[in-house]
Amino acid sequence: ASLHDAETGIAIDAAEALVALARSEPAASRSTVLDVLREQLSVEPALAARADPSIALLRVLETTTRVCARDEEALCEAQSAGLIQPLLDIVSGDDILLQLNALRLVPILAATSRGLQVLTSSNLVDHLSRLAGLAGPGAGPDPFLGDEALRVMSQLSARTLAEGAQSTSEELATMFLQAMAQRLAETQRAVQAVPALELIGAFAGAQPPASLKRITGFGNGSILNPWMRFAASHGDKITV
Repeated sequence: ASLHDAETGIAIDAAEALVALARSEPAASRSTVLDVLREQLSVEPALAARADPSIALLRVLETTTRVCARDEEALCEAQSAGLIQPLLDIVSGDDILLQLNALRLVPILAATSRGLQVLTSSNLVDHLSRLAGLAGPGAGPDPFLGDEALRVMSQLSARTLAEGAQSTSEELATMFLQAMAQRLAETQRAVQAVPALELIGAFAGAQPPASLKRITGFGNGSILNPWMRFAASHGDKITV
């Protein structure tokens, strides 16, 4: 079975088998799985049983992130094998659909301390900032990827708080909360504010009390005050 198989069910079964094998003992099983994934990453599209090359690539990357999510040694091996950089390249690429799916894999990779370090030491944070509309005066969020970028930024911020990475968490949290404050300032109706409030609520609950303190003390109430205003006037529509 191959991750490139045109039959989705077969490809899913192959991915599950690889993840299960990587998590088994001995450690050699993990190395074997990573070798298979590296080979799958380089399969020529013409030999890929007619599966869409983009879908097959995402399957390989998703399987890789799942293998690395619980095992820092696996992540180090995967990085050495060139299995991590393709994900970062897609996120900063120009294929919107691929970017969207790749962004959803980023938090999985951040599950370990090493994974978080790999992500925050790359240019990922700067790219998320641009997608979220924080590149500078007059910059707006990407109409297709801006919300997903904010969601990833929120999750990474919470992870850095959990890890105690003070300088990194300050940078990420500040960018995320800046974007949220801007979004709320431009929103007049509670229904339109709900997506932003949900992201803020998720961030607040991710690593209390540190994450909650970041919100309540940010920008002289530029987040807390609109939140309370929307809740007071439209509480029946706000469930965050």
